[in-house]
Amino acid sequence: MNPYYLKYFSNYEYYENIINNIQNIKLSKKQESYLLSFVFYPHFSAYDIERKKKPKVERGEDAINSSEYRQATNIVSKLCDLKLIELDKEKEENPHKKKIYSLTANGLFYIIRWHSFFGRDIQAMIKNYPNFKMLKDLVYPFIKLDTLCSENIPISILNAIFLYIQQYCLKIENFINYAKNKVEWQRDSWNWNIEKLRKFLIEKYKYEWLENAEDKEDNEQTNLIFFNKNKCNQSINIRLRFKGDKFYGYLISGTKNKKKEIPIPNIETFLIKFHLSKEESIGRSFSLYYTISPAEFGFLLLSGGFTSYTYDISLLFSKDENFSQALEAAKEEFDKLYLSIKNPYQYSLESLIAKDLWELAYKRNKDDKW
Repeated sequence: MNPYYLKYFSNYEYYENIINNIQNIKLSKKQESYLLSFVFYPHFSAYDIERKKKPKVERGEDAINSSEYRQATNIVSKLCDLKLIELDKEKEENPHKKKIYSLTANGLFYIIRWHSFFGRDIQAMIKNYPNFKMLKDLVYPFIKLDTLCSENIPISILNAIFLYIQQYCLKIENFINYAKNKVEWQRDSWNWNIEKLRKFLIEKYKYEWLENAEDKEDNEQTNLIFFNKNKCNQSINIRLRFKGDKFYGYLISGTKNKKKEIPIPNIETFLIKFHLSKEESIGRSFSLYYTISPAEFGFLLLSGGFTSYTYDISLLFSKDENFSQALEAAKEEFDKLYLSIKNPYQYSLESLIAKDLWELAYKRNKDDKW
């Protein structure tokens, strides 16, 4: 069993349970308003919420009549039955023996799916529910909790993060619905034996720079690219194709309209074949939906729309190591994208590969003459 895939299968089960619980829930506007109150006022009782809804001048010990209190209690009990809120165990004991509630992961997921929640106090949700799994897994690796809770953080950044989380809610829900409808999950699969392939390319084609090259593969694992991170004009693209049950490998060069292919013999020797259980297969697929690179996150925040940095804002982000690393990765990716668009004949992926292969062919031809 692959522990990496099983870890993501565990994440899948976590969200599958949430989706199963909330998918068919339809709340009235009154119920939704109560649920939303727990975002801003965790550890509240039905009485606290109803009293909070009253104008300040009416807030007093006798502000809530028995009919209003009974309605509030019924609504809160309903939300609890639906597992959108739960009794706060740590605060259950109090002088007035009130039942204190807070949002569950189900309730948070339900609220985030609302388009109408955008523009509300997103920071309140983060402050009051900092241990929400989506924040821990998808946000904190790139920007720290202290930064998110700072009074100096721009609202545009918080809104961009909320849209990002909302997008992931949708992606997760779509994947879970897809997984439910897919009948066959067990299958034979493979991984690239990257180090063996790297060694072969160095020995066969004299690509010494591959020793410290970065590698990246597509979601289907049929396209593997080696990048020289110190020299932008060096890269290798290895393509895997299938004909029946056989594998074929190629080194691709040229443009989309005029490609050149150099066959790689015995490509199967550079693959590690294995059998995936249902749990591993789901976990592997879910990992593609539940991961994001620092560069992607950095681009997302930079598209948030704030246009100026005050001293306080700059100082805030400069102290956040996670944000700095994400920003550096985004800058590196942006520089590559900029060069590719600014000068496609020299810096586009196809041009880089073609140029590298041309230099290799020239070197091999020169060596043969000697």
